[in-house]
Amino acid sequence: GSQMFLESGDEYSISDLLKGIIVVSANDASVQIAETIAGSEAEFVKIMNDKAKSLGMNNTVFVNATGLPESGQYSTVRDVAVMLKELSSHEKYYDYSKIWMENYEHPDGRITEFVNTNKLVRFNKDCEGGKTGYTSEAKFCLATTARRADTRLICVVIGADTSKMRFQRVSKLLNSGFSRFVNSKILSKEVKIDRQLNVIGGKKKFVSVAPEHDVCIFREISGAANFDIEYEFNKNLRAPIKAGDVVGVARVKQGGVETKSVNLVAAENVAEKSYLDTVNEMLKGW
Repeated sequence: GSQMFLESGDEYSISDLLKGIIVVSANDASVQIAETIAGSEAEFVKIMNDKAKSLGMNNTVFVNATGLPESGQYSTVRDVAVMLKELSSHEKYYDYSKIWMENYEHPDGRITEFVNTNKLVRFNKDCEGGKTGYTSEAKFCLATTARRADTRLICVVIGADTSKMRFQRVSKLLNSGFSRFVNSKILSKEVKIDRQLNVIGGKKKFVSVAPEHDVCIFREISGAANFDIEYEFNKNLRAPIKAGDVVGVARVKQGGVETKSVNLVAAENVAEKSYLDTVNEMLKGW
């Protein structure tokens, strides 16, 4: 199968091995990382299957670390999509997945040309990564992650008769998806909510609040963004408070069912009131 042509006895960084796996589907690098992490490929496969179960990939069984055909190994379109979604959540992944072509220099000075097996990385401006595959049973396959603005789509095609066909099908599906769906930002970490909280014993009587991170909902462009946001705030907030301290939670509900939640944090520092501050307040009210 595909490889990056590792040389026995040479020392490679994990970063370079990951690059080989992600860009050129390097099976030799996959086995090397598996053995480094778990001691053997067989032990690493156990970790893979445990991870698959934890992600809800209920119709997947791994037998090796490479994906090469082997009895008892199988997966589904849905499970591959779940796997790529998890991978897409790691920002470090994109350091490698967007590489189209690179001359890789081995520790011994040899040069291996890396060309990404996922041609959409070069020819589709939205594509940010993914992986190709081929077996006689599954035929030509492609799993891709693509993004426009805040909207990310995962697309998986299996069973294509030719390599060209899989890229055509994925491109068509992505264009259709981006024309129909959008990830709408409903809470922004940069925007304070329309309420300040009372602070006990602070130099300021109130503290501003913002979401800990952005919150988006995935919806059809043509449909209404039907959702409700419920806020819960911590009671009896006392100074001192530091910006970033958790002071509550916002829960997003769609159709009455909670679909997302985000911590609410203080957007500013509130120092504790000193004895002198208390005296000054008393004198002002005299």
